[in-house]
Amino acid sequence: MDDKDRPDAVRTINNRGISAYRIALMFKKTGIEYHDPIEAILKRYAFRDTMKPLNELLVKEKVIADCPEAKTNPRLKRNLELATDIANELRSIPELKSTSHTSANGKEDLQESKAIKKALLEFELVCTVFPAAFGHCLNLEKMIIDKYDEIISKYKWANCSKLAVAALKRLREKAPDLKGEVVRTENGDHTYLVIDRKEGSDIRDFSKWGENAVVCDPWSGEVFSKDQIPSKLKCHDYVDNDNIVYDYNVKFHKLGFAVGLIGEAPDKFTAMKNAAAIGELQCLKKLLSAQDISKSFLNKLLIVAIAHEQYQAMVFLLMRGAEFKNEAHWERAMKIVPETEKDNFQRDFKNPFKPVSQTENAMRFTP
Repeated sequence: MDDKDRPDAVRTINNRGISAYRIALMFKKTGIEYHDPIEAILKRYAFRDTMKPLNELLVKEKVIADCPEAKTNPRLKRNLELATDIANELRSIPELKSTSHTSANGKEDLQESKAIKKALLEFELVCTVFPAAFGHCLNLEKMIIDKYDEIISKYKWANCSKLAVAALKRLREKAPDLKGEVVRTENGDHTYLVIDRKEGSDIRDFSKWGENAVVCDPWSGEVFSKDQIPSKLKCHDYVDNDNIVYDYNVKFHKLGFAVGLIGEAPDKFTAMKNAAAIGELQCLKKLLSAQDISKSFLNKLLIVAIAHEQYQAMVFLLMRGAEFKNEAHWERAMKIVPETEKDNFQRDFKNPFKPVSQTENAMRFTP
């Protein structure tokens, strides 16, 4: 029998949220005899790559066929079709990766990728840098959502929560009349977009969401109605950074709104350093325009930009008057200048530590 055809007990948790594999790990810690072979067998099945590949597109006809209610409910059918289009648009991003997807299980090189670490830092800091720069303006959330989408496109990386936010952006563009909400399984480590939930219904009770509510999960590659949640929604558990997929348990798992995107703004100086670290020029310009900044602090921001390999931020700060502190600093800066820009960069920002030749010195004093 093929592994995929075996009864999948490892994908089931009890009503206390404990899986067979977690029980095996508990036994291992207590030193109970025979724990090693049991844990080894369960591990083999627990960490299988059971999710759809991130670039596999959903078939709209199948999504509709799997939901019998869509045959008699035009609005539900429309929502399912729209959610499928949104999920497929995101899953069409070339070479999209996710370190939390089961396809990344056991791939430590992916977990340690420099580009992915930069993406994670940017996702983390934009939520506080934008509030620091713009305050709680009316379109603050939209600015952060747009930035999330930009980061996904730039690094071609996202986990479930980031793709859910990107899905919300597309829903607002395609169907501004429909309500969309980023929802999470609080004790199942998963986030997704819910479309057209009934106004005033309890987010914790999907049975009350109304007949038109739809789940759009671009990361898992699933789109389904709220009535299909018990059979379609999956939850996740991470052991040593690897993902185990579990079936949704209505007696254990709890639904709720995802954590808001707008974080607490740090002080202006910390915000400027964070903006330089992630190369967020829009915020950096706004923050600098509102402060009387010393040359020494500009130089500190320049160090931050270079350390995080933010070329555009480095150029902007040099144009604002920041200076390299020594030859090594200049050499580190040159490493992050794109090859196509090196000549222009060296023309605009000459190496201040390069000895002046006798010819160049003589030219300076030639009448």
